[in-house]
Amino acid sequence: MTDSSLSPTVLLISDDFKFIEQLTQSNTTEQEFHSRDSIQLALEDGSLLQHNGIVIFDLAVNLNDVDATIEQIIKLKKQDPTQIVILVGDAEPLAAVLTDDVQPLVYRAFSKPVRAKQLFLAFKRANRLHLNLLERVAAGQDVTANFVNDAGKRSGAVYKSSKAPNKSGLVYASITIASIGLAAWLLLGGLEQSSNTTESDVAVMDSAAASRSEKQLSADVSIISSDTAAFNELAAAALAAGNLTTPQNASALHYYDQALDLDPYDRVAYRGKKLVAEQLRSNFQQLIDDARFDEALATLAVLEELDPLNKKNDSLRSRLERTIEKHVTAVRSDGTKEEVAKTTAVLNKMGDSLGGSNKAAKALRREQKLLREIDTALAAGNLAPPTKGNAYTLVSNARKKNSISQANFQPRLQSLNTLLLASAGNVLNSGDLDMAEHEIALLRRLNLDLGAVAKLNADLTAKREAQIIAATETAEPVAPPPPTIIPAKAISQSPPKYPRRALQREQEGWVELAFTISEQGTAEDVVVVSAQPGRVFDGAAIRAVKRWKFQPAYEQGSGRAVASQIESIKLQFKLD
Repeated sequence: MTDSSLSPTVLLISDDFKFIEQLTQSNTTEQEFHSRDSIQLALEDGSLLQHNGIVIFDLAVNLNDVDATIEQIIKLKKQDPTQIVILVGDAEPLAAVLTDDVQPLVYRAFSKPVRAKQLFLAFKRANRLHLNLLERVAAGQDVTANFVNDAGKRSGAVYKSSKAPNKSGLVYASITIASIGLAAWLLLGGLEQSSNTTESDVAVMDSAAASRSEKQLSADVSIISSDTAAFNELAAAALAAGNLTTPQNASALHYYDQALDLDPYDRVAYRGKKLVAEQLRSNFQQLIDDARFDEALATLAVLEELDPLNKKNDSLRSRLERTIEKHVTAVRSDGTKEEVAKTTAVLNKMGDSLGGSNKAAKALRREQKLLREIDTALAAGNLAPPTKGNAYTLVSNARKKNSISQANFQPRLQSLNTLLLASAGNVLNSGDLDMAEHEIALLRRLNLDLGAVAKLNADLTAKREAQIIAATETAEPVAPPPPTIIPAKAISQSPPKYPRRALQREQEGWVELAFTISEQGTAEDVVVVSAQPGRVFDGAAIRAVKRWKFQPAYEQGSGRAVASQIESIKLQFKLD
């Protein structure tokens, strides 16, 4: 007898390695599996059945020998009547084995092919039945005589033929299972293909009462049928209203689950859950088309729970990931500020639930962080280098790396330009001409309001001339003239590499750049002044200029190398 203090194990009687592997590898229960090639081997192992509760018997072990199978079932039940027997086999030998006398000894039967999930669904009630029998045995009751199946058929003749004691009859299992079994026998004719939506019900054993009349069983069936029908009606109404999974306690899925809690093999509820799954799949594409990615992910989670073995779930997940990537790319390039914010909020709801969406979500999160840093710098007036965390450096880096969506980048670029214009004007008026010149150079690189920049530059030149005149008038010695600067010369100018995508699309264009030639003869602070078309050839042009080598500008006489500015150089991209 099984020890009820331990979680019961499951014994597989089969020599079909693939069948055994299918069950053990996809085991979603908390029960341990053992396997043997025959009932005889299992019975000879004295400790095997001690902690076992369920025996899954593959008829193929006996090469579908009906007499041998019946004999082994009886032998197993005689040695340990608390074992719950589940048969698996081809439909014809199953029907031959399940005689009126054998049916009460068998809890469930499945015709091949059978899915592991179908078997696992039967375990919960089978375990409950097994524990019920253990309690009766512990109480000194005889559970070996006159088993009665749900249709009222007794197995006394089998036990008599095996010289088993014929004591008072005992019906066992839960009243719910008995009612389900009776309905199954009356409506289904005892056996169905396991590929149908409902697994095959062939025989169960039940009840806390020592005996139960057919009238009582019929009453139980009526009660359960009435309750399940009510839940199924509520589910159908919710389904028609489009309430597939929400509200949580008033959805079609919720009501079908309620019906299946009462009757785990209710056909209407199973079909209804299939309809829910089909409708969810139908709605899935519209959700991702509308960028409701969080709802699409929730739908996918329900589908994976309803039908975890369906390979289409992986396809839907991949489609969702790809769509998110494309949507984020499009929104960051051409979307409005509101669209970017909405997409960010949706992806934040999803967290890290999707591998493919993580990259997109992280890009938007980095953008939000960078936007906060830029806004803080603008608000604090930290506009230009060399101050750490200045707005100009943040905006310039964002433009180079394309790390901010256009909808969020352009307003901040405009704000920086406006504030820098005002700052350069104030600094110029204060007499700090060097700082004014520095900020004017930055404004020129922003390339927004060149007219205002030209006016500032003219004012700067006038003030410098005024300073020189004033200094000349007040100074006794004549200051030496500024050294003559010999311009930088190019040593090597390798042409830019044509971008592969532009080459494939047969695109042509140009990029106008500005940069500084350092004392070492390298191009630094390379920025795009303008380009046609935008952002297509920018990277290739910048990389090409950074590879160029120059003889730096130098002071005539001393020969000291000095940095110099290249205000504009245009690189052409043409197809030969």
